[in-house]
Amino acid sequence: MVGISLQEVVVPVVRIHKARTDDVELVEVELLQVPARITTGQVSISLFQDRPAIDKVLPRTLRVGLFAKDGTVLSEIKTLKPSTRRKRKLAFAKPASCFVLSHAADAFNNQEVDLRLQETVQGTTQLVTYKVQSINFHKPFASDFDEF
Repeated sequence: MVGISLQEVVVPVVRIHKARTDDVELVEVELLQVPARITTGQVSISLFQDRPAIDKVLPRTLRVGLFAKDGTVLSEIKTLKPSTRRKRKLAFAKPASCFVLSHAADAFNNQEVDLRLQETVQGTTQLVTYKVQSINFHKPFASDFDEF
């Protein structure tokens, strides 16, 4: 049998694209406005990211919440993923996005509590603390609706 074989017609092409990972980084997030003292059941903070999360600057997904020094959760936990905007303000004073202290917080009145920004270790479910800010918790009156 005479003719062209498959090996003579097909030319294999191999393309290798190696993306550089050494110049990829996560956006940095700073605590911009944090109250020195908590006196109500709601907290408003502002966070600032140092640059937009685009191209080789990846967003950093953070969990934000108030915790006692012993690790007790004192509020709901909000998840924040920075966008392509530079400044991201979390306004927790609105009823739709209220950052409300739990009843457990009353046991820690007149103590320091921590505002924690946590993130998940890539590829796991383990949380690590990214940033911490201590705040004095002094609520002069308990809620009128507390259970006895």
